[in-house]
Amino acid sequence: MASIVNSGQTSAKNDLAELFDTLQQQRTTLIDQVRTLELVARPLFQLEAERLKAKVGPDDPRVQALAQRADNQLELIAALQVESDIAAVRVPSVERDDTLIDGRLIDANQRAVADTQVQLVDEKGQAVAGATVTTDASGYYSIVLTPEASTALKDKQLFVAIGTGAAAKVPAAAQPISVVPGGRVLQQIGLNAGELSNVRAKIDLGAILDPTPASAKKAAPAAAGVKPTRETEPAPKKPAGTTRAGPRAKKKPR
Repeated sequence: MASIVNSGQTSAKNDLAELFDTLQQQRTTLIDQVRTLELVARPLFQLEAERLKAKVGPDDPRVQALAQRADNQLELIAALQVESDIAAVRVPSVERDDTLIDGRLIDANQRAVADTQVQLVDEKGQAVAGATVTTDASGYYSIVLTPEASTALKDKQLFVAIGTGAAAKVPAAAQPISVVPGGRVLQQIGLNAGELSNVRAKIDLGAILDPTPASAKKAAPAAAGVKPTRETEPAPKKPAGTTRAGPRAKKKPR
């Protein structure tokens, strides 16, 4: 059972967030363990089906039952992967008046479309400044707008587009978005075969053309009105006057 120790924080919101994160981590671990067991068990059923097939023939009910069990395990393994992706999603903490636009980018089988840039655009296809993010391993994206940005955009119809700049395209399954300060728009976007093919081609080509190691890349600064998410938040600064202790200087003998 998940447990949490009160760390002396003034707000219970942080404690609840930590508890939820712990539960999600445990859920992910359990799902991955079950999925691993199914991956190990499936070849055993296949081998037993082949052994019986050679011995009693393919029409034996036991052979058909084992073959069907192996096929069913493929569906179960795929479903467990989707559940693992969902369990790994971490919704960013936002202020009360901020607007959160988030969701998952998926394919026709509910699988995550990871490492894909998405951006917010208006009905004319014009990008909202700074509202560009990259989906994580779970296909999850999140865009946080300040109250000022939401107010400026409240009369516009917005969409989540795939890609950046002039090359960005609104998926056929994307729904129009209206934003208000303090609101949240949760939208799961499924890509069709053609859209998914274009995304995969861009990811593969980008990996070939960009020789810069991932560790050497720096996050672009967020534009005014768009808050950085957990992935782009700067590291906390040290308090003024705090220095790292170095080796003590040896005293000279008198």
